[in-house]
Amino acid sequence: MNQPTYQLLITGGTIDSEYDIRTYSVSLLPKSVVKPYIDKYIRPDFVVREKVISLVDGRQMTDAIRERILQAIRESKSNNIIITHGTATMVETGQYLKQRIVKRSKIAGQENRAGGGVLSDDFLADGCAV
Repeated sequence: MNQPTYQLLITGGTIDSEYDIRTYSVSLLPKSVVKPYIDKYIRPDFVVREKVISLVDGRQMTDAIRERILQAIRESKSNNIIITHGTATMVETGQYLKQRIVKRSKIAGQENRAGGGVLSDDFLADGCAV
């Protein structure tokens, strides 16, 4: 039996950041932690393919990056798309994608989901539950 495939599109945001509680500052990690976290702790019974689009804070999201997200969705062979995204501009990105995805296109049947982290991965690593 074929396992379902999920396309993970990484764009950055809090989930791929470190939070310094002493200075109340957030800095993006040099590499996404999402897929390694899924593989280690969730151990899915489905295939997860990762594509890093960008590693930016949500406030730095641009239409050029949104266009790269759209292109990755169009090129994906999966019907299940998960987009990690900074919370600050998630709505704008959703609207951007919605305006460009039409019902007659191949991607209209895909399940596209965007997720933003309220807490960064370093909180999870310290044993905190979300």
